[in-house]
Amino acid sequence: MDINPDACLLTQKTSETNNCGGKVEAIRGNGLEAYMTFRHPFDLILCNPPYVPSPPDEFESESEESSLLRASWDGGMDGNQFVLPFLRTLPSLLSKDGRVYFLLSSWNRPEELMTSVLPGMGLQGHLVLKRAAGRERLSVWCIQWRFRD
Repeated sequence: MDINPDACLLTQKTSETNNCGGKVEAIRGNGLEAYMTFRHPFDLILCNPPYVPSPPDEFESESEESSLLRASWDGGMDGNQFVLPFLRTLPSLLSKDGRVYFLLSSWNRPEELMTSVLPGMGLQGHLVLKRAAGRERLSVWCIQWRFRD
């Protein structure tokens, strides 16, 4: 899911190129509202959320195209404007064996999110991969139910 139609098209083409066209559906939507329209829980969610901290007055006038681009990375004042609400919806989005692979930056304080937000919902997260990308310190986390039947 992405707010940017070009990103959705690229995702769909990439899945078809890798013979996954019938298994992947790129959906255009604006964040959490779009996720909540699904009636069935997900087995797998791959999420590269908008996580970059930015002050609200940084973008006063911009074109629609640059607005869509900004929406793909602008995470609000602390970078967690999308991240925290998304994590809180996971119990209603995940199937009993479901997993989320979630990309975060050190700006989001991922270790703190995994230890303070997830356990109260019966979820756990563990680090899968950590990389530096310029000044960013990125990490991929696998989130799943703590106790499964």
